[in-house]
Amino acid sequence: MNRRTEEITLPYDVFRGILAPEGTRPEGLVPVLVPEGMANVVDESVVSRWRVAQSGEIAARLNGYLPVLSNPRRVSRVSIVMESGGFYSFLAVRGDSDPEKPVLVCYYREMEREVMIARFSTLYHLAVDLAGYITPGPPLSGSNLGLSMQLPPFLILCAMADLIRRRFYASLLDHTTITLPIIREDILNVIGDARKSRDLRWLLPHLFSLLPDDPAEYLKGDLTNEFSWLVGHNYLGAGRNEEEYLCSDSCMDFLKLLNAGTSRLGIMNLHQGDDMGIMMESACFIRVPRAIIAINIGNGKEGITAVLSTLNFEQLLEFTTEFLSGTDIPEGMAPAQPESRGPSSPADEVQKITCPHCKAPLPLSAKFCRKCGSPVTREAS
Repeated sequence: MNRRTEEITLPYDVFRGILAPEGTRPEGLVPVLVPEGMANVVDESVVSRWRVAQSGEIAARLNGYLPVLSNPRRVSRVSIVMESGGFYSFLAVRGDSDPEKPVLVCYYREMEREVMIARFSTLYHLAVDLAGYITPGPPLSGSNLGLSMQLPPFLILCAMADLIRRRFYASLLDHTTITLPIIREDILNVIGDARKSRDLRWLLPHLFSLLPDDPAEYLKGDLTNEFSWLVGHNYLGAGRNEEEYLCSDSCMDFLKLLNAGTSRLGIMNLHQGDDMGIMMESACFIRVPRAIIAINIGNGKEGITAVLSTLNFEQLLEFTTEFLSGTDIPEGMAPAQPESRGPSSPADEVQKITCPHCKAPLPLSAKFCRKCGSPVTREAS
């Protein structure tokens, strides 16, 4: 079974015209998908000419997509930062809550001003592609670390991680030493830059892109209370004056770990709430050497949980699928930790199954195929 069974590309004006009546400002998917400031005037003739120019097969395929695109039940904005340093964002659109139903992926190509629409057979097939970007290596033993704190001080730690990375890059250019004291003004400058930046390669702009509200609503003022919280909880220590702070050893280890990430996956789910308002929930997964940091940003602003876990592929895939599908996630976003990996017994070696679709060998406990992403049913296996 192919992960992407269909794929078409539309000029952006055609995509916008299909989803918005003539002369109106496009609502729904269009403002979420494309950058701000693009023209919102819809020319119906552009859509008509495009339809005439296409083959019947392409038009029929697009018509099959329209009910989902026009009235999506759930939309997820997914942003991927790759190991090579590149990044891109797309929308995963679903018309049904059933994870066995197809998912449409809409990706805006800025240079070509085109929208690519790919169809994944099921949510599992999309999830296995996403999990593949951040699959960890062999799990570390005795390295699980749980952090739970309010959102503002955690974002300050992310700003500090970006600041340390900036200083590291600067040291490579002008051969200066990396200074460890944290100056409040430097942090405020990093936060100000992150609000204006669309460069998801930096951690704070990426998290800002996943927040439920405008980034300008977060980290206002001189952040005295937030810095006091970090000092009171032993993340920071007093420096030579009130504008300078020193990192504790454990805090510095955590900041270095954040900066060690080689790839990153951000997911923001948007769906209609009971009051017909748009509800948002976000998660960010950062791949670091042989481990994964999972960050959950809930609907409220009162809390954020960052968990460093030694997840294996199946746990990561299962969690990604559940988050995209809207399944309730346990409080604290704590996926089940992998059991200790002692020597396997002969019985473990014998109890294997095969994927009913691609015939890849799988462990008995597998819920999804780690090769093709198909769900594994006990009857089929």
